[in-house]
Amino acid sequence: MFVNGMSEFIANLVVGKLTLRRPLVFTFLCEGLLGIGVLLITSSFWLPIPELGLMAGAFVVGIAAATIDIPLLTVIQKNVAEHNVAKVISYWFTIGSAGGALGSLIFGLFFEFMPIESGSLMLGLGILFIGTVLLIWSSKTKQYVALPEY
Repeated sequence: MFVNGMSEFIANLVVGKLTLRRPLVFTFLCEGLLGIGVLLITSSFWLPIPELGLMAGAFVVGIAAATIDIPLLTVIQKNVAEHNVAKVISYWFTIGSAGGALGSLIFGLFFEFMPIESGSLMLGLGILFIGTVLLIWSSKTKQYVALPEY
């Protein structure tokens, strides 16, 4: 938990200082990073020192967690009418919480019928695939954020 929290803390500081012209592209790039983190955690099943895979995966997942939310919230703040921003952000966090709870339930059942090693591998590859598809989609859209002039 310390490794994950520390990498998320540092990533929050770094991403908070970035000026992103295409924040959705960056967000979905980091979804792929989340998939890589899950695959690193999964690799601990086969590594001679499993802690290496766990620590590396936790570190990468921490970075991905921070780098997904900040640019997405920027898009919401820039593209949603001012009087609706709070509502949209609260919906976003509500959907995220419900999705996390539902995902835990589904994967708990999933791992009842499949070995955890192959199930974790499928989960990591699935996240990486979805992240790649969303990255391709977002890179083709013309969604830009106006940068302030100094």
